[in-house]
Amino acid sequence: PPSATVTEVRYDYPEYTELDPRTQMGGAIDVWERTAITITAATNVPVKRGEFELADTEDFSAAYPGSSVKIADGKRLTIAWRADPRQAAAKFPKFYRIKVWDAEDTPDPKPAVYPINVRVDQPPQVVLIDPTTNLELPANGTVPLVVAARDQDFKLRTVSLKIARDENDVTDETLFDGSQQEVALKHDFQLEPLRLKEGDKIRIWVEAQDNRLPTHNLTKTPPIEIT
Repeated sequence: PPSATVTEVRYDYPEYTELDPRTQMGGAIDVWERTAITITAATNVPVKRGEFELADTEDFSAAYPGSSVKIADGKRLTIAWRADPRQAAAKFPKFYRIKVWDAEDTPDPKPAVYPINVRVDQPPQVVLIDPTTNLELPANGTVPLVVAARDQDFKLRTVSLKIARDENDVTDETLFDGSQQEVALKHDFQLEPLRLKEGDKIRIWVEAQDNRLPTHNLTKTPPIEIT
């Protein structure tokens, strides 16, 4: 019977990761999310068609179709697939296999099963080191801020201070706008430009965004209230 064996897998990583393309031998996939993957396989006999299937379990009891299979010279298969989450469940498949049929329409009775491990780009870490408690200050006071932020996987994109008078009045001050994995920041937050009055209350917190695309991961510190 016909059968297909994966010979190599090529990874073209998302541009924001700044990782070079890589080709590995064998069929096991271990890759960052949203990576473009090219799977090359060889068959033992000429085949006329093939199917690329994905599944969450190794028994393929709930298999679903992946990308199309291109056949060259009857024995060389190529599959282009991107490690995107399934839209409905926001999950990634755990296994894949390639089913083939020969010229007599005889199928592979037991296609080889290969594992998939997709690594998700984690949110950044951000800490407001100082202050750590609610404050009572004069309306023209200054709040010295000490902030540390780090991206666990690649790089930070922005770190900003958020100032909220109420739910519908939130402004921000940029603390960092660049491209590096971690930053340590000091910032003097001036209250006077806000023209606050005695008894007014505001909340402040710090937000960090990483460089993930198309959507940045976001992390916030717990808010601090200033009277």
